[in-house]
Amino acid sequence: MSLFRETEIEEYSNLVSRLLSNYKLHNRETFHKWFFGFTEDDADNMIDEQQYEDYKKVMAKLIRSANPCTTDSNVYRGYTEKAMRSALGARTKDAADDSEQDEDARPKKNNYDILFAIDTQISIRSDDPSQLLEKKSNAIVGVIIIEEGECMESPKSWGVKVICVKPNSVKGSVLMGACLHCIKANPSINQECLLELVNGYKNLSAFYSYTGLGFLRDDSLWDDRCFDTVRCMPMRVDLSKISQGDIINKVLGRGPKFILDSDDDPSGLWNRKIHALQNKNDEVLKEIQKISNEMLELTLWKKDEDTSSAQIPILQDKLNTKLEEFDKLTVHSECRGLKCSILGGRTRKKSRGKKSRGKKSRGKKYYD
Repeated sequence: MSLFRETEIEEYSNLVSRLLSNYKLHNRETFHKWFFGFTEDDADNMIDEQQYEDYKKVMAKLIRSANPCTTDSNVYRGYTEKAMRSALGARTKDAADDSEQDEDARPKKNNYDILFAIDTQISIRSDDPSQLLEKKSNAIVGVIIIEEGECMESPKSWGVKVICVKPNSVKGSVLMGACLHCIKANPSINQECLLELVNGYKNLSAFYSYTGLGFLRDDSLWDDRCFDTVRCMPMRVDLSKISQGDIINKVLGRGPKFILDSDDDPSGLWNRKIHALQNKNDEVLKEIQKISNEMLELTLWKKDEDTSSAQIPILQDKLNTKLEEFDKLTVHSECRGLKCSILGGRTRKKSRGKKSRGKKSRGKKYYD
């Protein structure tokens, strides 16, 4: 099924129009028509075989090079290409099964969807068809790719595979907000969205962006049948507790301020967002991030009950000390003391338990 339906994308674009004054959101169908000049159905019905082969070659080039993730060192190009191919790749006509598909033209999977952000200020006029396509490729400044059922524990839930934007262009939160808006607009599907945050608390800007939209760390998702990519933190947003208006306000930056306790944010970083963003190079802040990731590693990435039970309390005390030190450095903090810290060394209340091991093979998730 398609999540990014044209009606919902148009509605969402109007609601966040001040953030899209220079950009246009295209779902798979409208992007196809904008980029190629014809619809996917038109491509399927091509009679001229050479014309169809040329179309496949252009599609393959598009997937390899025309996405904003390939220039980002945090995003492995092969992983992004594979996700794009699954969501956008040209369909091979008259193929009975995947064994008859070639690498650059395989049937789009119904459990994938994709949304593009196009910079409308970039001129794409040209009499040369190849230059025209190159200009259109350069105008692609953002993409979000999602998959339904990647987490086998929640087969009806959508999860974010890839989200990235070019520097100084559309905000990533706009693309993520579109995803949440479309899920909320369809009550027949699970009212939640899942993702893995690469590098955990080290990826501070992404952590703040996703948390601001309602995503919270959820250790219950850590399993072979769901998320288990080392150096990634599983997160979930419960949309049953959020209205459409809440989503729009969060994207626009008008959402109410909120404080998280240690169960929802063991790092204590969210409650110090303003000062953390103002002091990104502060050594105490870097220590807080480092210790938080060390605790995350012991809890999930390299979980060992005996080692974790001995080391986590020690790290917890170190973290509390660094949080207090950071609060003293930011003397004008609006959020201080016990209200903001995770003093007391409380453990997470969410129990993961042991689950059966799945056979599903998965790649790494990268977000920024």
